[in-house]
Amino acid sequence: MNTLLTEILYTVQSIHIPSLDSKSRPVFNELVYGVKRKYLASLNESYRGSPLENIENDKFGNWLVDRYEDADGDSCLKFNYRHLCGDQKLDEEARKIRRKQRAEYSLKLAKQGRRRVPKAEKHLSTVLTAYFLLLGDAANDPDLESKKPSKD
Repeated sequence: MNTLLTEILYTVQSIHIPSLDSKSRPVFNELVYGVKRKYLASLNESYRGSPLENIENDKFGNWLVDRYEDADGDSCLKFNYRHLCGDQKLDEEARKIRRKQRAEYSLKLAKQGRRRVPKAEKHLSTVLTAYFLLLGDAANDPDLESKKPSKD
């Protein structure tokens, strides 16, 4: 095991480290040194889903992950230097930055959702109108006269 990963495993609280059998652990191990998104996709096609999200959210303590392009122009991910330096104060600072980012993003999504409500209501109204017109045509269908339910 490389010394940087070993250092993190010893200096960071264990609740912030995914267990060895976790789907997030292989992603976690790669983020220590920096990894291309293409390679992460080969490890786990859904790395962008819960494995990475769990690392970046409350489940594993809000790790701050830097996104960058390497010399080849490939999109890459790596833990922020604050997590990697072995200083617990800097590690906690990075976690606070990540929590702030998540709260801002959550607020942004909430605002976007609220602005979208009138458009969605209008769309629903249009769809319901078309649906009820379809039902109206079916109710007036002359072929339905011969399809009346029998009386028991």
